Amino acid sequence: MRTKLLILLIIAVIMGCEKDKEEGPAYVGTWEYNEEDETISTDPFLIVLSQKMVLTLSKDKWQMIRRVKVTPGFSDFEDVMGFKGTMTFDGENVEIVFQEVGYREIDYQTFTFIDDEVVWYSAENDPNMFGSLFYDEFEMEHTTISGKMIVEGNTLTMKMDEDLNGQYDSEEITVFTRI
Repeated sequence: MRTKLLILLIIAVIMGCEKDKEEGPAYVGTWEYNEEDETISTDPFLIVLSQKMVLTLSKDKWQMIRRVKVTPGFSDFEDVMGFKGTMTFDGENVEIVFQEVGYREIDYQTFTFIDDEVVWYSAENDPNMFGSLFYDEFEMEHTTISGKMIVEGNTLTMKMDEDLNGQYDSEEITVFTRI
């Protein structure tokens, strides 16, 4: 009898640990942000873009893939870029570190994308390409950014102080929906 009770207790503890391991922090999962018909004025043209960002968060790592598409009819152009890195939390406060940057490779003879896969470049293994894409092409300024990450139900609000001025401007606040 004791052996059966001990076995049941061990099974219950293991199942409880597995459940805790699966759930993790509230922010863990995949999140999406969509923006349709964003207008960019470039003299003499007015370009309308749509963008979709998919953010995947684990306990201490993150990845974001961003697709930017020009309005159909004007062009079938769709650009894909991405970022990967690590993050640390203290309550709602988060610090993210950019460690990799990626984009779709272009055939410069035909000005078409080679395929749909994102090619990744890390700051550690390919610092020149990482720097060229991160600072020059994507015009990012800092590889470490602090902010807040707030989860309410199926909504994740990210406030990232990208310009390090101590406040969150409207373009530094993004609201994602869990997918």
